[in-house]
Amino acid sequence: MKILGIFLCALSMLTVLMASPAAAYRIDVYDNGSSIVNFGDAESLVESGAIIASDDMSIIEFDDLGDGTRGNYSVNNAFPGIALTGNSDFAVTVTGSIYLTAGDWTFGLNHDDGARLTVGGSTIAADGIADNRNSLLYVNGLTAGYYDVEILFFEHLGGASLEFFGAPGSYSAWNSNDFSLIESAPVPEPTTLLLFGTGLAGIAGLRKKYLKR
Repeated sequence: MKILGIFLCALSMLTVLMASPAAAYRIDVYDNGSSIVNFGDAESLVESGAIIASDDMSIIEFDDLGDGTRGNYSVNNAFPGIALTGNSDFAVTVTGSIYLTAGDWTFGLNHDDGARLTVGGSTIAADGIADNRNSLLYVNGLTAGYYDVEILFFEHLGGASLEFFGAPGSYSAWNSNDFSLIESAPVPEPTTLLLFGTGLAGIAGLRKKYLKR
């Protein structure tokens, strides 16, 4: 019985580790050949379900020119499914989660063209066609924990870029010394938490049993 109990506890803990979700943003790229010049066009394209590519990434840092001329950072990942032509119309949705420490935070997007960012229910939106620009979202008094991130982005011809960054505190403008790209973080699933609790309960039961001997 002792061996069986220890085996079940170990199995539960191992299952927890294996069941933990990967830390990644989900990126879906939409394109049906239509012209996209505002959020309305982008939302219609997304609703049409015309996904041409999807991927999972730990950071949001994209550039469709591939020459490092766009954005604040030099990672310059290619948009999934988009050739490095610099001449296209497409929309992108990003969903994921991040872990934040308690306090005030400033989040930002560098984008060309339009983009909308939502973090934990707070939103910043910059519609229309424009060259690279930074849009900042200030959120005060956050509690420590996991927060959902949603981004809607669209590109209309020319070069495209999209970056998601942030920093604790309040900032009124972009400064490379203040901000950094924010990596995604996994949110424990209910089944994972249940298995974890089962493993702990089993270990505690074994400890109590053998301390009485």
